[in-house]
Amino acid sequence: MKKATKQELLKLSIEQAEKYCDLVWYARSKQKAKSFEEKYPNEIKALQGEYGDWYHGFNSGCLAAFRMILTGFENGIDEANKNFPELDS
Repeated sequence: MKKATKQELLKLSIEQAEKYCDLVWYARSKQKAKSFEEKYPNEIKALQGEYGDWYHGFNSGCLAAFRMILTGFENGIDEANKNFPELDS
């Protein structure tokens, strides 16, 4: 198994931060976005199911973690720790 480069991990972190931001926004929004329902059908189904609160918490935790990583890359560890958990969406 090939190790990931820093560039590959950064790209993955950006993609995942965007995904979890979309899912957290969707769960908080009174106006649901059909585009998110089409882009993340399994995740939206889980949010709408019996354990929706658990999935919303999971998505929020993922968003906070990926934003911490990205803030660390962009602004340093101190700033990442200061802003954690950043959940604005």
